[in-house]
Amino acid sequence: MYGKIFEEIFDGTLMAQGGPMATYTFMSMIVLADKDGIVNMSVEALGSRIGLPQGQGSFLEWEEFRRGLELLAQEDLTSNLNTENGRRIISMSEVTNGTTNRGWWIVNYDYYRKKASKFDVQEQTRERVRRFRDRECNAPVTHCNEKKGHTDTDTDTDKEILSGKKTRQQIPYKEIIDYLNKKTASNYKSTSAATKRSIKARFNEGFSVDDFKRVIDLKTKQWATDEKMVMYLRPITLFSTKFESYVNERPISKPKTKKVYL
Repeated sequence: MYGKIFEEIFDGTLMAQGGPMATYTFMSMIVLADKDGIVNMSVEALGSRIGLPQGQGSFLEWEEFRRGLELLAQEDLTSNLNTENGRRIISMSEVTNGTTNRGWWIVNYDYYRKKASKFDVQEQTRERVRRFRDRECNAPVTHCNEKKGHTDTDTDTDKEILSGKKTRQQIPYKEIIDYLNKKTASNYKSTSAATKRSIKARFNEGFSVDDFKRVIDLKTKQWATDEKMVMYLRPITLFSTKFESYVNERPISKPKTKKVYL
């Protein structure tokens, strides 16, 4: 079996909470899992398989590895994937009610497998688009793009290009991030690749600038004074796949207290 490693793994909450070891362990488990998403190994076998050293001097690395496994099995309510309350792996002993005492089930393995197939299709589509643009301007694609003022991050979908539509949608990354920085006293960059991907994905779903500002206002009000949640006032969380639920969330208004006149 094999697994494609997606950039979102590095940009998500796992890297922020667990660091490189937990992230590397999870990526390795995706690759090592069978077709059902099961990694049928003991802790020691998995650690050895991913290259952890044996013998003297390896204690700290193995401890970090075990902490990473514990984190992967914990709930993460800020995760973009809500299955099992954000847990990434579940012990097989828990899945089988104790009949199997080793290995793990990768909760969203089907998601990663389907994403790999979708990724292959997208790569093929991008190659067709590249050839189409080459023929269109009879020059290398980079020259053609510069001539027409085209940038890879601000265009319509590949299907629209292939169908012959020339209209380009300009996405106001800077306006949105400037508004977020102003509301949260932050210094996020509107040129960040991960940030632009999140914003563009939501624009492709039909959301507007006003929707982005509404979410920023709402979550700033809810999270700015919460020590546990203030760290999530960031583009990758606010503009994630939970964006639609944030847009439709209604602020909770406190009931007005009636004045009592004596």
